[in-house]
Amino acid sequence: MQDFLVYISVHDSGLEIPSGYNTKAGTAVWNKAGKKLVDPQLFIKCQEAFHPSFYQALSDADTDRKSGKKRAMKAVDRTLNFLDTILELHKKSQRLRDVGVFGSIEGGFYEEERKRSAKETAARDVDGFVIEGFHAQDEKNETFDVEEMKDLCKIVFENLPKGKPRLMHAVWSPDQVVMAMELGIDIFDSCYPWLVTERGGALVFSFDFDKTPQNEKDAGSSEGFEISLNDKRMCEDFRAPLPGCSCYTCQNFSRSYIHHLLNTAELLAPVLLMIHNFHHYFEFFHALRTSLKMDQFQKLKAMIVEQRPH
Repeated sequence: MQDFLVYISVHDSGLEIPSGYNTKAGTAVWNKAGKKLVDPQLFIKCQEAFHPSFYQALSDADTDRKSGKKRAMKAVDRTLNFLDTILELHKKSQRLRDVGVFGSIEGGFYEEERKRSAKETAARDVDGFVIEGFHAQDEKNETFDVEEMKDLCKIVFENLPKGKPRLMHAVWSPDQVVMAMELGIDIFDSCYPWLVTERGGALVFSFDFDKTPQNEKDAGSSEGFEISLNDKRMCEDFRAPLPGCSCYTCQNFSRSYIHHLLNTAELLAPVLLMIHNFHHYFEFFHALRTSLKMDQFQKLKAMIVEQRPH
């Protein structure tokens, strides 16, 4: 993957993370084997092993709207302490000399704590910022709304340097992406197309100004930005998952065939869906970048918002 940037986050933003297990010594990281408490020393060893392009420093983001001010303060204090240790260990590592470090902005829904976290993190020698701690990481993650964080994000961004990128982990549906971009988020993760794949969906939303949104044509089987290939009506639908798409899946397989693969629990089903969903999602981001260059972002934003599920 020499032609790609590799980024390592503390958690997989597509998975549920149990709450209440972080300590001042480290952050609880979860996998199929259970819980592992990762301290700064182990965390740096992992970065040395992977040697990414940049990584998120260890943090305590276990806060949401229900968290009290004391918990938000604790999250900020722990994250700053982790960051100081990480930066010290990072500087001593020869292997990480060319690797970037992103500091995390915490504070829950408390303005003063958000401001303190932003100012303190910006004062450190970091290459960018991860905005987190707004929502618990669980199955409800997909229903979060950027509008709820709008005012706090504006306060945070006022205290961050404009020349450094801002990244936010979430389940980024297309409508939330365009609103977050307008707010000032620069980098997004791609767990959304993975989650669509996991439920047997194919992305069909349109971002081409000259075409009619595909999901309007798929009335009855559409769920907003996607169609469900588990739907019984797909049994005799011999069109590509997204007609006109140039990906390998759409050029070679039909909705009917993938519907069959899903019904028989064949491993090929998620592989084909992931190929399409990643391709379509990344093409969407290409369109976003192009719209910014051509001063057409508002037009594209309106087009995406119109396709929201009711």
